[in-house]
Amino acid sequence: MSVTVRGAAGDGLTVEIRNPWPVGAGTAGIPGAGTGLIGLAERAGLAGGRLEHGRTGSGDFRLWAWLPWPA
Repeated sequence: MSVTVRGAAGDGLTVEIRNPWPVGAGTAGIPGAGTGLIGLAERAGLAGGRLEHGRTGSGDFRLWAWLPWPA
């Protein structure tokens, strides 16, 4: 897993998390689960930022977020 945080006042704050995609079948879902990434994206949007997530071409799972950081 890698976590990168970069930012500066006036440029915004960027967070990127990468993790190897698990091999094999996934586990059964937990009732009520599955809305965490949607909720994070909604919160980032409400703050004026954005969030992206998904599988990369190299097979990792990537979560990337940018949030405003006023000067």
